[in-house]
Amino acid sequence: MTTARGKVMFFDRARKFGKIAPDDGSEPVFVHGSAIQDPLFRYLVEGEPVEFESVSSEKGPAAKRAIRLEPRFSGTAEYFSTKKGFGKIITDDGDVELFVHYKHIIAQGFKKLTEGERVDFSIERGEGAHHRAVRVTTDARSPLDKFAVLPKWEEKLSHLAKLAPEPWEYKLTPSKRPFPILHSYIHYTFRRLQAEGKVAYAEDTNTHQKLACFNTGLVTKYQEPVFAAFHENRLPDAESPWVLIGFCKESDHPLTLFAQHPDPANYFDDPGELLYDRRIKLVKNVNHIIDERLERFPQKYQDDPRNLPAVLNMAVEQAERRVSRNYKTAIPQFNKGHIQLLLPLCLEDPSRADLALVVGREGAVYKGYTVLTLDMAYNNARLLTRPDDEWLSP
Repeated sequence: MTTARGKVMFFDRARKFGKIAPDDGSEPVFVHGSAIQDPLFRYLVEGEPVEFESVSSEKGPAAKRAIRLEPRFSGTAEYFSTKKGFGKIITDDGDVELFVHYKHIIAQGFKKLTEGERVDFSIERGEGAHHRAVRVTTDARSPLDKFAVLPKWEEKLSHLAKLAPEPWEYKLTPSKRPFPILHSYIHYTFRRLQAEGKVAYAEDTNTHQKLACFNTGLVTKYQEPVFAAFHENRLPDAESPWVLIGFCKESDHPLTLFAQHPDPANYFDDPGELLYDRRIKLVKNVNHIIDERLERFPQKYQDDPRNLPAVLNMAVEQAERRVSRNYKTAIPQFNKGHIQLLLPLCLEDPSRADLALVVGREGAVYKGYTVLTLDMAYNNARLLTRPDDEWLSP
């Protein structure tokens, strides 16, 4: 057995095998997914450097252990311009914004990203804070999917929707899956809980099976907390260490096996962040919003955007006046690791919002970052709490 270094020639994630080209120019080495020494990213990416132990086999040299030499991270595509061929990625903790160019995306066919798409990547350091994402893979799993296998997911999500009844369907946007708001809520809630270390573990003393659970932050109609429960995944070479049992009340088995039940996710320390301060100036890059998000505006403005800057400015002024009359108009959301506020944009009818303006505190001012469709806005806002339906409802 020898230890060597090389670069990945290819790796088939579906079939869980690939080949490594040793740095010394010797014969390519076969590598199976079970040899990868990474509990989160159980795959390799074309071009990434690895260290491995090479052993002989009937079919030639094979890697017994493969260790990647550059860490990988997960995040979300913030935006991507197919015309320009580049965009931005936000890391899961929301602290790092990375430039990404299409040539660094590992994909078959046309290389592009979709806003909100989950991605895994390595980071290439640049001067100062100018870093970029490289070796970007677009079939990345969410933190919850990496944590656990989710068998009969739609069936269990339906059960959760009955336990915690709310309007979990989109109102305006067609969806291929049932309860899309609840699906998104559970995945993003787990991401936050995992970052906060609020996943609890226990053991069933009768079966000696390990268990895990997290607080969904939802409650039944009788205000009993609802949890997600898991048992360990005992399958060999399992990519996810846990298997979802289901969603259950605090008084149900197996929650009764946990000495302490974990707390729900926390997104803010200062309640003042949830309120819009009219004394702070709001600045907005109208041209940027229109150029990057024109497809979210009503069709008439997409067809003829010439008057849209003036219409958008008036809608923002109306939204600010509306907030001054009713503080509930500004609805908080959690994004990029920070609290932001959603303001209604009524482009034609003052009584009906068409879009939501995303506003965040930046230095001494509020900055208008982008616009969201109403379904997107509700989806984001529900992560913190069920929004008041003064203008935003599913």
